[in-house]
Amino acid sequence: MPSGACTASFSRTARRWQWDDFYRFMAAPSGQFLDDNFTVSSLRNLRVQGALVWGDSGKLIGVRVVQGAEMSTALPPIWDDVLTPLQTAGGECVQRKELLVWADDTPLAVAMTPVRNTAGDAPPRGCLMLVRPLDAAYRSSLKAVTGVEFVVSAQRDLPTTQTHLGSGRWQAQAPMTPWPASLLVVHDTGLQQERNAVTWLMVLAVVMVFLSSLVALGAWVHWLVVRRLTHFSELADRYRATHDWTTSWPAKGRDEIDNLGRSLNELVKQVHWQVEHNATHDSLTGLPNRQGLERLLSELHYHEAEHRSRTSCLLLIDLDNFKVVNDGFGHDVGDALLCHVGRQLSATLRQGDTVARLGGDEFAVVLHAVQREAAVEFAERLLEKMRVPLTHGELQVSTTGSVGLAFCDGVDGVGALMRNADLAMYQAKQNGRDGCAVFNEGLQVEAQRRNRLEQALRRAVSANGIQVVFQPVVDVVSRQVVGMEALARWSLDGEAVSPTEFIPIAEEAGLIGRLGMQVLERSCAMVARLRRQGMYVPCSVNLSLRQFQEFNLAEDVPRVVFSHGLPSSAIRLEVTEGLLETSPESLVQTMHTLKGLGFVFFLDDFGTGHSSLYRLRSLPFHTLKVDRSFVLLLDKGDEVMVRTVTDLARELDLGMIAEGVESQTQVETLVRLGITRVQGFVVARPLSDSALVQWLASSGYTCREDPDS
Repeated sequence: MPSGACTASFSRTARRWQWDDFYRFMAAPSGQFLDDNFTVSSLRNLRVQGALVWGDSGKLIGVRVVQGAEMSTALPPIWDDVLTPLQTAGGECVQRKELLVWADDTPLAVAMTPVRNTAGDAPPRGCLMLVRPLDAAYRSSLKAVTGVEFVVSAQRDLPTTQTHLGSGRWQAQAPMTPWPASLLVVHDTGLQQERNAVTWLMVLAVVMVFLSSLVALGAWVHWLVVRRLTHFSELADRYRATHDWTTSWPAKGRDEIDNLGRSLNELVKQVHWQVEHNATHDSLTGLPNRQGLERLLSELHYHEAEHRSRTSCLLLIDLDNFKVVNDGFGHDVGDALLCHVGRQLSATLRQGDTVARLGGDEFAVVLHAVQREAAVEFAERLLEKMRVPLTHGELQVSTTGSVGLAFCDGVDGVGALMRNADLAMYQAKQNGRDGCAVFNEGLQVEAQRRNRLEQALRRAVSANGIQVVFQPVVDVVSRQVVGMEALARWSLDGEAVSPTEFIPIAEEAGLIGRLGMQVLERSCAMVARLRRQGMYVPCSVNLSLRQFQEFNLAEDVPRVVFSHGLPSSAIRLEVTEGLLETSPESLVQTMHTLKGLGFVFFLDDFGTGHSSLYRLRSLPFHTLKVDRSFVLLLDKGDEVMVRTVTDLARELDLGMIAEGVESQTQVETLVRLGITRVQGFVVARPLSDSALVQWLASSGYTCREDPDS
């Protein structure tokens, strides 16, 4: 019997712990590593009762001993007496060893192995010692597996013998050289070999039956499940690659895979519907969006004779001043108002007609088989419905709309129809909002002209090509020049374009900011030039709502004025009354900031808008400018409006200037009513820089000698 038969596999077990993690642990020992790697279950699986880790110096680093169901970290004293000398006597643990020692009457099989890295090319760091008691419990467990009963005797060097005990039982003994023990074995041969052969044949038969069944089951599963699932997977891949909504999964039967096919088909239909709905409907109102509207319009009949008795009509609707609601009350209220308008429009529709939201504050309505007169009447009803206010919490918010109508007969497709309706809507806004307009060819001509003007105006603003002229303001009683107003002028191809035409274009095209700053720069330069010649004439510059919204006027205006060496009193700022109707809080704050810097504000075109007296009193105005429409009434003997404005200005302690004064008769009436400061053709037309200097020298009016008076 080989001497290492009991411990050879034990030595290989010890070598399993030769890995990099264990090697790094030896450099920096920790109890957690031992707890994680030497557990009760892991040691029992290896039939090991104890694991001892020794350092390079022979010092015991860690102990893990299984005691019942618990793990102990203390080395049993009886083990200490026999195991510690092994490490101390052995010196460095540089190679594997298998030993057998006695702890009282119990033999202990000991496997020792040096701790190295996984590759085995690093110097060892200490030693791992595994201990396996060869006690009665261990021998019983081996007997249950092998059928052989054995005993380890402390007597060494017993002679090797075999003795037949009868009835097929044999006893054998042999020394376990070089260890201090002998092995005694009792074995019952009987029919063991025959039993083993029969057992193996039965196992082989069972295995063959199992494998055959497995093959048959695999074929059945492949036919009923795998083949169909593979086809399902191919269909899913094709659907993912092509997004072909007609893809259909077969579902002819009633099993689970057929149910899966039906579920996939239904899911694809739902996804298709949802994608189509999201693509063609507005998420806020639930109405068709621009894409949905264009699909509907593509189904209309175009290129047919004009002026049929009944035709289809597109109405484009734009909410008036919706931005004011968003800025003033917040986007929640703005969204609620859009939903409210959508409901109001939907409630007005006839059966078969459609309302859509195109985005922002734009809506559209499509009427089918409608007479032209009826379409206009319908638009009026829409406007009436839109005026119904929204109640949102404690707020009541109302709006109006501008409606453009275009009919589809004689129109070259969807794009032309929408363009025509848009031109009509723009005309409705130009007419004063809260109304409707019907497309005609004249609007297209106007749109073409407007587009040409916009492009040319962009080039002119970029090239600083806008001319600035100045119209004097005089006091007809004191015969003094008390100011002047800077006015923008522009010519295109030798034709003078009216400010009433190009200023709104500049507003809508986003050019008014740069244009306004150019006018301010030219005005400051002109005022500075006059002051150098001893003529102190302040200049009024017009500001628009866009400039307040898009520029930081509280910083930009002082920067430009002061850069020319001018005091704030040299430039006066004019805003129109229409601006007060929608003035946001930011505008009011900017006006007060500029007033604090010494700038004064004139209210232009007073009397033509709908501003409240409270709003007028809350803003820092210095002077009211009476609109020329009121001045013209004086020629007819109608003094009521001028007298009313004069009384109001006097009560509010505001200055007065009458603009658009064209005759001496108007001047005399204005003086009689208490207005001595006038501006208009009766004094002078708008003048260029050189013409203004010449006029100031020869007009008979004097300039102020005190620049701050």
